[in-house]
Amino acid sequence: TNPGGSFDANQDGCPDDSDGDGLLDGADDCVATPSGAEVDGSGCEIVAEAEAEGGIAGISNIAIIGVLVVVGILLVGAVIVTIRTGRSG
Repeated sequence: TNPGGSFDANQDGCPDDSDGDGLLDGADDCVATPSGAEVDGSGCEIVAEAEAEGGIAGISNIAIIGVLVVVGILLVGAVIVTIRTGRSG
């Protein structure tokens, strides 16, 4: 039973923690977090920083952009040298 209607109750009338994250469903903003996931105070999964930023293999997007800028500068420099020296391929 759920007399106040403010929380989900199991068959024994006790508040549910349907995802098993340690936060009762009535106070859980994310009631379907994966089993074993680390959660914050509102019951939502804590996502690794690189994953949240869309990084690749733990490398942040800022680092990836930095590498691409350096590679681009080197390519432009190589093109300029090639043009100035008159070499073609």
